[in-house]
Amino acid sequence: MRVFLDTEFTDFTDPRLISAGLVAEDGQEFYCELAEGWGIADCSHFVYHFVLPLLENTHRLTRTEAGKALVAWLVTLGDSLTVVFDVREDWRLFIDLIAPYRAANLKLAAHWLNDWTTPVGTRRHAILESILSDEDRRHHALVDARALREAVLRTESEFKKRGF
Repeated sequence: MRVFLDTEFTDFTDPRLISAGLVAEDGQEFYCELAEGWGIADCSHFVYHFVLPLLENTHRLTRTEAGKALVAWLVTLGDSLTVVFDVREDWRLFIDLIAPYRAANLKLAAHWLNDWTTPVGTRRHAILESILSDEDRRHHALVDARALREAVLRTESEFKKRGF
């Protein structure tokens, strides 16, 4: 099964995880916000103005709690998952979060959507942008993970209908 991942983090220079949103191909969702490991002073101007105001503060967990909860959720989806993401840092932050708690039988494959210049990648990006263009909560990890899932599935459907 594929799982679509988005994270929010402090900045690209020294990324520290703020929140993680994941949506399984079948629609099941996971969301958490980290209560530690980052601070407002660590955040870029962009994150301060566009990400932090979207935090819910109802899903705040320690790193340990978040890592364990995420692994527990992942194993309910199966023992072989493909994690789909469009920003390289998402994968690294995800792995760092779950590594200490990862079940031995949980196989994870990474699928980085870095094909923006291909016809499929260009179309997927256009769909993603159209989904998020009027979204008030864009840059919320779960909202963005939902949009990524929808963009990938719609793109696949379009190209399948065309015989690709």
